[in-house]
Amino acid sequence: EVGNPLSGGVAAEVVESRSADLKPGDKVLGFLPWLKYLVVAANTLRKLDTSVVPLEKYLSSAGYSGLSSYLPIKYIAAPKAGETVFVTGGAGAVGSCACQIFFSYGCKVISCAGSAEKVKWLQDLGIEAFNYKECALEDALMKFCPKGIDIYWDNVGGEMLETTLNHMNNFGRVVCCGMISQYNKAPKDRWVKYVASPSKSQLRWVS
Repeated sequence: EVGNPLSGGVAAEVVESRSADLKPGDKVLGFLPWLKYLVVAANTLRKLDTSVVPLEKYLSSAGYSGLSSYLPIKYIAAPKAGETVFVTGGAGAVGSCACQIFFSYGCKVISCAGSAEKVKWLQDLGIEAFNYKECALEDALMKFCPKGIDIYWDNVGGEMLETTLNHMNNFGRVVCCGMISQYNKAPKDRWVKYVASPSKSQLRWVS
């Protein structure tokens, strides 16, 4: 609503408490309005252990972004060492976590980003990356994934999804995490033809 603060993930410190479960100085996480000070019910917060993980990491790799990538990877993608993985939007919050988790499984990880700086950042992590604005996706996938793709982590949707599906190996896994290319389009303009493609029947596809 116009005039009200935005809401989202908040990592904070308790300054005053009437709850037996929380005391001043405790670090907490919640989905809250973005304000410097806020009065909330204690049962809407999760107490954090910051002795090992810094507070700010609970808003990224140890929080929503990390869980949004780790859980689908473990329970849906089920990667095996040596498999080829393609992650779109690999320099984003969730995509960057996904790239690193797949890499830790011993997978060959390929990703794309929209600037030279982002590509280099991914490469410094050990990820094979390319700038999708400077080449045709079809050509890039032929170059980086000559034996096909076993797991596709999709953050983009649309034409990029359609192109990538044509490079999937039989019994591959597709995790549709996001479709950033489609959100601002009118329903009639959204890219949906891949949904009915019969050639994708041997894939495990979860969104």
